[in-house]
Amino acid sequence: ANVNSAAAKAAADAEADAEAQLAAAKTRANERLADYSGAKTMVDATTAEKSAIAKVVSEGKASINAAKDTKTVDSALAKAKAAVDKAVAKIQKDRADVAAAKAVTNKINKLPAKAKVKTTNKAAIKEARKAYVALNVVRKKLITKKTLNKLVAAEEGLKIANDKAAALKVTNKINKLPAKSKVKPSNKKTINAVYNAYKKLTKAQKKYVSAKTKKRLKNARAGLTIAINKAAAKKVITKIKKLPAAKKVKKSNKKAIQAARKAYKALTKAQRKYVTKAIRNKLIAAEKALKRLK
Repeated sequence: ANVNSAAAKAAADAEADAEAQLAAAKTRANERLADYSGAKTMVDATTAEKSAIAKVVSEGKASINAAKDTKTVDSALAKAKAAVDKAVAKIQKDRADVAAAKAVTNKINKLPAKAKVKTTNKAAIKEARKAYVALNVVRKKLITKKTLNKLVAAEEGLKIANDKAAALKVTNKINKLPAKSKVKPSNKKTINAVYNAYKKLTKAQKKYVSAKTKKRLKNARAGLTIAINKAAAKKVITKIKKLPAAKKVKKSNKKAIQAARKAYKALTKAQRKYVTKAIRNKLIAAEKALKRLK
């Protein structure tokens, strides 16, 4: 009986000792978890961030306290620490996402309103778009629709500013052209260059060239046609004027008379209008006189 009693007592003592060791292990594990989470928690952590870490710690303590042996306690502590690391890493990632989105938002918010955009804002607008495109999907979702609309509006404003600038450049060239009545053949190269510059404008850009300016270009081109036609007619008129009067025509004038006729025939209908009837009659008279000499 004494032997059985002693064995029972020894077993009870061993069980009590094991329970004490397990309790001590749990206490140490909980303390280590508290110290670990405290060290990992950021000084400037928000209430929400602290709550997220506290939740993980609470779940870890529950696992530690539910352990049936010291080995399980150690395992629960390791898992709890890993959970704290994961929670902290998520907070840091969330912070980085918010910071990246905020940086892009600030770039966009500094852009001028659509109506106030100038061509000089091009670099800032391009940079803002590039920064937005560089964001990952998560960070893009943190950019509000209002902010994104502001970027789109700025880009539209830049297109308008560029269109206006292109139109103004051509407008200034047109305004330097001579008036219709003062155009000379020597203005041909300039007028054609300006007209080609106008043609290269897009439909949207041409809208910013006033009707008055367009008319000036049209008149300059019309004036050039007139000037060229007059110049061509003048050359022929000069040839005919050099011909002798009908009564003084000689056979030796044959080539000059034929050359004058050929030059006149080469004129267009529009150019012939600048050759007066008197000049034409002189050519005809010279031709008739030459014919009589045959």
